[in-house]
Amino acid sequence: MSSISASIPVDAFEKRANELPHTGTSSLSPEEQVARAKEVILSNLDSRTAMELETCIHCGMCSEACHFYEATHEAKYTPIHKVHLVRSVYRRELSPLRWFNRLFTREITAQDLSDWQELLFNSCTECGRCDLMCPMGIQITSGIRIGRQALAAADLMPPELRALNDEQTRSNTLLGVGIDELQDAVSELATQGIVVPLDRPQADVLLLTTVSDLLLYRQSFAAIARILDNWPEKEIRVIVVTDGQRILGLGDLGANGMGIPIGKLALYTACAGVHPGRTLPVMLDVGTENAELRDDPLYVGLPQHRLRGAEYDALVEEFVTAVAEVFPAAVLQFEDFATDNAINLLARYRDRACIFNDDIQGTAAVALAGLYAALRLTGRPLHEQRLVFLGAGSAATGIADLVARAMTEEGLDLASARARIALVDSKGLVTRDRTGLAAHKVPYAIDAAPQADLLGAVKALAPTTLVGVSAVPHTFDEPVLRAMAAANDRPIVFALSNPTSRAECTAEEAYRFTAGRAIFASGSPFAPVTIDGRTWVPRQGNNAYIFPGLGLGVTLVRARRVTESMFAAAARRLGELTTDADLDAGSLYPPIDRIMDVSAEIAVTVAEVAYREDLAGLPRPDDLAAFVRANRYDPTYPRYV
Repeated sequence: MSSISASIPVDAFEKRANELPHTGTSSLSPEEQVARAKEVILSNLDSRTAMELETCIHCGMCSEACHFYEATHEAKYTPIHKVHLVRSVYRRELSPLRWFNRLFTREITAQDLSDWQELLFNSCTECGRCDLMCPMGIQITSGIRIGRQALAAADLMPPELRALNDEQTRSNTLLGVGIDELQDAVSELATQGIVVPLDRPQADVLLLTTVSDLLLYRQSFAAIARILDNWPEKEIRVIVVTDGQRILGLGDLGANGMGIPIGKLALYTACAGVHPGRTLPVMLDVGTENAELRDDPLYVGLPQHRLRGAEYDALVEEFVTAVAEVFPAAVLQFEDFATDNAINLLARYRDRACIFNDDIQGTAAVALAGLYAALRLTGRPLHEQRLVFLGAGSAATGIADLVARAMTEEGLDLASARARIALVDSKGLVTRDRTGLAAHKVPYAIDAAPQADLLGAVKALAPTTLVGVSAVPHTFDEPVLRAMAAANDRPIVFALSNPTSRAECTAEEAYRFTAGRAIFASGSPFAPVTIDGRTWVPRQGNNAYIFPGLGLGVTLVRARRVTESMFAAAARRLGELTTDADLDAGSLYPPIDRIMDVSAEIAVTVAEVAYREDLAGLPRPDDLAAFVRANRYDPTYPRYV
């Protein structure tokens, strides 16, 4: 077993430290020190930091949080005082009152820099307690870091710290500790019967240990190894994956889109009772076309253009294959992929693996459920409806596909069903004489005169239902809504784009411009609307009504595939769960406080389809509803006092 002295040239390290200038000295001239320090400070000052430097009210609460001040009660150790150098430069060079400030303040000097060495390097651990205590939200530690960088540029870094920095730069690891020392520690712990997992495929946790743990505190290292070895969750049931290219109408967020899978999986737990330990969020980091992100030094993802073509397909193929091998009981949900990729990946894997695309199929099921509920108010069957979509991406054609399929269940052939559905994209009405149509639009290209905009399409086709999935706000304007009202006693208006800022219209606009006759649903939440004494309570057509329950049902019966029949059945059941009282209030969906019960009903419905289509991997329970409810995760904690 190697010792610290054997693995690190301690003598050479100490010699190097002793050769460096002592604290407070520098090889630079005083003028060069000041110039370099100011340059670093000014280059790091942004609008947020400037606002914080302006808003300090000297209340003293940061002092009460600082260990150094509490131990000495010396004013110089007040956290906000430690950023005085940074503030001085800001006030003279960048403050809106800089011309005035220069009359009453002086330039910082080399002596100031030397004096502040102790305050910035020796009397702050960057614990962040001062940040937490500040009532103005000032990030004091950020200012201290800027000050440290300024002193380093002025050649006033403490010699011990400079020695560490030089050694790390030379060896690419702190104190020269590398894989040999790690293997030494692992071997030593093995003699104690403690197994440290190294390079374990599909690991749940990545441990980033410290040099001190490896060299000095191996019992701490051993304790962590024991915890990892006892990691309780070995089974994954639901995986949500994204590549971050098309997030919530926000566009290409690259690796910053990781919050989407995490949030979706939280809804599986909150809405359907899927155990959180059996969920796995995945980000396929293939780059980004967002130039601002690529140029951001703090961007966590690959700062490169997106992987495309055969290389992209090969990566996804490897991922889907690995999921099927490692987590064979899991359902894989694709989320927020760009239209072409979303459509192509769904077509490629829907018959090969247990996968679905929520943006296409989940959105479609929620929309169809809302349509079923709306038809209870109009009294007309689905196959008599004529739909116009604003937007022709994967969400639009996904809804159209499911609606057309549902129309065939009422007796129409598929061609006739598709003929009752029209798309309006950025170029106008999608017609058969249009050249260069994308493949997913072709089935819904109709024989009709060209229309340049939505209003023209509504007037020409007189649709019963208007569906917005364009993410272009205020496109269901007053003329469009009045045209819908002129053609229908109860026009159905679905403004499904989200977030709220992207909705095609508001609930109030839909009711006001149709004289209160609109049957309205949205993809974003809207408050109740009161017009002329009548109040409506519109509810959001959120995918959370469908995908959590669907995932629960699929995984509980170990379904091998997710089929269109499951989404169609789930949509019909959700439409039935909307009560007459809900409809009277203007709501096409059940209240969200019933979501656990709704998801259980969806799960039972989906499981029924799995058994009917011989896709279930487990024997059918005697009571399927009781089986679903008994296998939900309940986050209620028992009380012992």
